[in-house]
Amino acid sequence: MKKLIIIVFINLFILNGCGFKKVNDKNLSAYFLNNINVNGNNVLSYDIISSLKLYSSKNEDNKINIDLNISQNKKVKEEDLSRKVTRYILEINADAKINFINRGKTINKTFKDFAEYEVSDNYSKTLNNEKKALQLSASRLADKITIFVKLNNKKNDN
Repeated sequence: MKKLIIIVFINLFILNGCGFKKVNDKNLSAYFLNNINVNGNNVLSYDIISSLKLYSSKNEDNKINIDLNISQNKKVKEEDLSRKVTRYILEINADAKINFINRGKTINKTFKDFAEYEVSDNYSKTLNNEKKALQLSASRLADKITIFVKLNNKKNDN
């Protein structure tokens, strides 16, 4: 029993100093989204903007400007024996220029996400599958960008 208690305390001390930070920590996500410019697909940009604005606070001194260029490509993934397309893959790229105004720091980064969908016998169902895949991919891309901004928005980083 004493060994178990000692092992637990040793693990707590080791894990406490490992540098792990929670992504949802209030200190990491404290920023004010001053300006956001988006070029490209408006449907995708809406999801990304709304995700970034969720963590923006008007009371914060850390002001951020973001420029996004969003592009979308659709490629054939699978064909059957008669050369009929059965699956597509969607690739979404977001070139981001993130400017931390108060620190004078600018970061350029490209975010990518992929989604695939099946071609149906019914054209409207194929369009619906494409729309669902696009929404899923946009949501994942928005999460990637949001986490990147939150993690790079350290008050004491120069």
